[in-house]
Amino acid sequence: MIVPGSDVATAAGFGGKPPARAMRVTFRPWENEGKTVLGFVRLELPSGIVVNKCKLMIGPRGRRWLALPSERQRYTDASLRLVDDKPVWEPTVEIPDKEVRERFQEQALAALGRQYPEAFAGDEP
Repeated sequence: MIVPGSDVATAAGFGGKPPARAMRVTFRPWENEGKTVLGFVRLELPSGIVVNKCKLMIGPRGRRWLALPSERQRYTDASLRLVDDKPVWEPTVEIPDKEVRERFQEQALAALGRQYPEAFAGDEP
């Protein structure tokens, strides 16, 4: 019997599922004026799901993290919603569970570091 989602050739030859795919990353360097954004990241997850428009961010102490896609909130007249004169962002993709989010960040940054070590400019990812 072939398991749904398995590779037919692998299942026929070895009777099991194909090995899990690694997370694949595409990185495009880019800096904003405040130098808090280091570039844009495209993630291809082992499941095959692709998450576009992530941002590689850097905090004031040099810690890097990935911001998942989001967009600026707007009023019905298309004007930006501001709080304290700053735009409010609404997540397009979010991971509400803290433990899952932290594990995702670790795995994504590790994949980015393996495939684009220059994104870490001498830091350990």
